[in-house]
Amino acid sequence: MSVGRNHIKKGYDYGIKAMSILTRELGCENIQYVIVGRGVTEHEKFVADCQAEAFVSLIDEVPPEKITQCYKSADIFFSPSIVEGLSLVSIEAMASGLPLVVTDVPGNDDVVRENGCGVIVKSKDSESMAAGLHQLLSDDSYRSSLAELSQQCSGKYDWSKIAMQYEKVYQRAIHDHGKVG
Repeated sequence: MSVGRNHIKKGYDYGIKAMSILTRELGCENIQYVIVGRGVTEHEKFVADCQAEAFVSLIDEVPPEKITQCYKSADIFFSPSIVEGLSLVSIEAMASGLPLVVTDVPGNDDVVRENGCGVIVKSKDSESMAAGLHQLLSDDSYRSSLAELSQQCSGKYDWSKIAMQYEKVYQRAIHDHGKVG
């Protein structure tokens, strides 16, 4: 599963190609790649060109109150992004207990490196993406351990914890400024 609006920086075409590699070259059967986000149905022609209609689903939008159900129905969260900041959807996927397969771009790979909750693949490289996905799809216990780690680590991204960290930084700055003047 991938979540995010349609934009070239999301790398969805690379992800769709990776799914074709998984099914045709790596022999993965019974997989379904679901991309959820505003405007993603614009990839329908590319999906057809890749002959991937049987295993790629494009869902334009899901109401915010239903997105958690989408995460819960998935086995892996996949971010084929070319450019990414700190990805809120990766954090949401972690909170839903999904292991991550993300590209090696800043923001994306930071979450996985810091938490060890997934596999990092090469950006703009569908074969690397397919290999990373295959690693999780072919090893249930590895995928389960990463899923558990994802859920455990997601709590540190809670807004109340982040706000407390900011408050400490501001308090320290105020305290240190008082000493200088």
